[in-house]
Amino acid sequence: MSISHRRRGSGPVRHGHEAGQSLVEFALVFPLFMLLMLFLIEFAFVFSALLGVNYASRNAALTAAEAGHQTTADCVILQDVEDSIGAPGNSANITTVTIYLSDQSGSKRLQTLTYTRGAGTTTCGTTTLSVPYAQTGGTYTYDQRCDEILPEGGVYLPGTRCDLLGRNHIDTIGVEITYHHSWVTPIHNFGLAGTGATLKQSNAMRMEPIL
Repeated sequence: MSISHRRRGSGPVRHGHEAGQSLVEFALVFPLFMLLMLFLIEFAFVFSALLGVNYASRNAALTAAEAGHQTTADCVILQDVEDSIGAPGNSANITTVTIYLSDQSGSKRLQTLTYTRGAGTTTCGTTTLSVPYAQTGGTYTYDQRCDEILPEGGVYLPGTRCDLLGRNHIDTIGVEITYHHSWVTPIHNFGLAGTGATLKQSNAMRMEPIL
């Protein structure tokens, strides 16, 4: 009587060169994966900053429409811009704020007034309201706003007011914010995208008469 012995089969043997190949593949893919993750995170920061700048521009335009030709209008507008930029954004990254006369479609006309952040301070009227901006260009001063303009020539008709009814033409005022977003993640170390991105958003509102 003979007894046969069966040899149990063993699993596939993983050779050393296969393990090394997997390690090399991982080393090649992992940096690309991390770079993609950094770009996705940075995109989220940029998109958040863009929404914040647009929100600040819209609030400032609404404030400008309500402030009209008051002597404190510019300071109130600029302070509203400062207050509307929230985390993770930073109002210190604002470079310029432009207040401009707009047509009904929101496009700029010739009358603009530009303030640059960090160039000095502006104090409006006799109040103590002071903002970290200085006027660096333009002529669209507060006393010109709400004036009726002739559509064919854009000429101001002095002596008119925002709070009078029966007006044919009332200013549409806009606020444009330029904001520099510095990279949050270390993508700049790869030399792919400079030091940051410049964002620009604007909104315009029609000055309605006070009833």
